[in-house]
Amino acid sequence: MKNPCNISIVDDDTCNSFELKTLLEKSFTKVSICLFESGNKFWKELPRKMPEVIFIDQQMPGITGAELATLIREKYPLQKIIFISTAIDREVVEAMYDLGVNAYVLKEENRNDMVVALRLVIDGHSFYSEKIKNVIREIIHENRVPGNAVVKANAPTLTENKYIVLEAAGYSVKEMSDKTNRAPGTIKNHLSNVKDKGLKTERERLVYAVNNKLIRSLEFLLSV
Repeated sequence: MKNPCNISIVDDDTCNSFELKTLLEKSFTKVSICLFESGNKFWKELPRKMPEVIFIDQQMPGITGAELATLIREKYPLQKIIFISTAIDREVVEAMYDLGVNAYVLKEENRNDMVVALRLVIDGHSFYSEKIKNVIREIIHENRVPGNAVVKANAPTLTENKYIVLEAAGYSVKEMSDKTNRAPGTIKNHLSNVKDKGLKTERERLVYAVNNKLIRSLEFLLSV
């Protein structure tokens, strides 16, 4: 595991910021943490600071966390972002999921999730609090399918989506088996079910994966 060295926390609640800063300093060695009380101030400082990872709180005066994360992603697409919030706003969860933030952590859940999220993000993985995962599962299950190829009641399951994305990424059935620790026959059955639901060709499944923004969700799908 890599050790983070340069972290920024953007949160107008100074008590929360200092608490998180203390937690991270106890959990990681040689870490430098800068605190910002507003998204506007951080955005002005970002070109000079360029932290390795940014913790962004949603509820802030002026520019919100979601707005700040969007600005960062547009200008610095590889910047690692850990999004944090107190409450669950479904629209915000969907927006950040579509944006591809590296982690989404609820403050109300286990505080150690902040440490776990940072460790995973530094190593190139993602992290979602359990309640956020549940919302994302609902979003994936919704009828966001191009055309009328698949009706809502007959949409692919999360497991089927997993194999659709792996296929779209170029994995063979054997490689899918190795990656997911599932028998090749089981995977073929899932893909057969997908065909029965209307996505009969690889191209149709690729279009479905792209239009439903499942490609960026591969790691999330592999975790469920």
